[in-house]
Amino acid sequence: MADPTKRMDRAEIARRVERAEKLLQKGKTGEALDEYMQVLAEDPQNDNVRQMAADICLSLQRTAEAVKLLGDLFERQIAAGENTRASLTYKKLARYAAPTSIQKMHFGQILETSNRKLALETYESALEDLSKNGRQQDCLMVLKRLVALEPAERNFLRLGELSSQTGDKAGASAAFLRLAEMTEASGANAAQWFERAYTEDPGDTKAALSYGKNLIAQGQDSPRILIEDLPGFGEDGRFCRAFKQRRANLFFQPPDGDTHRRLSTKDALRRFRKPAFVNYRHKEFELR
Repeated sequence: MADPTKRMDRAEIARRVERAEKLLQKGKTGEALDEYMQVLAEDPQNDNVRQMAADICLSLQRTAEAVKLLGDLFERQIAAGENTRASLTYKKLARYAAPTSIQKMHFGQILETSNRKLALETYESALEDLSKNGRQQDCLMVLKRLVALEPAERNFLRLGELSSQTGDKAGASAAFLRLAEMTEASGANAAQWFERAYTEDPGDTKAALSYGKNLIAQGQDSPRILIEDLPGFGEDGRFCRAFKQRRANLFFQPPDGDTHRRLSTKDALRRFRKPAFVNYRHKEFELR
């Protein structure tokens, strides 16, 4: 008998595979499976043997072992970019057990270009599983795939809420701002989403400006938007240029409390290093 502590060389592996095939031909399925499993232990990269072992396990009603082998085979095929084979393996696996959420995610990625509807259904199923297990970061990853595949308002809302829950304030702001733009384009009132985009990340210039513009469009009186943390407000004037691009009238109130003075952006930045207020079409954006 061969020493089990000695690793097989390639020739020995080939002989063991041949022996397993002969055992199969003789109807000695269990013994053939033992040979294949020994080969697989020595040569874990051998996916042909892994496939054969899985099929034999299924024929012997050893479903749990077959599912494990098929799951490993699927992940290896995904990693190798063998999408067609991976798709077939996944479908076989799904006939005998519920795929894991990660397997569903990988299968969804395979389907994105060939079967968008099934890809969406697969992602939704994975998202449900992950949500039940409290795996929020993985849920976020799936939602981003969903949004890329189906950029619908419902998906941006879910992405924004989950991003907020996981502490990704910039991501939440971007999602809510996109939702606001889509809602506004449809003719509906998007005020709550512009506000949400701003409150999630007050330091985001685009969110702040969009919120201010929406407030003015709503005809609200003197809404104040805190912009103390907006990048580029100071010396480079990037924030002020953003206002000018929107044809805003800039008014600066000096720190000493004097009345508002109409100034050019250049003069304002030169005279008031940190003005108390910027008035955007008579609506004040408060600086603290």
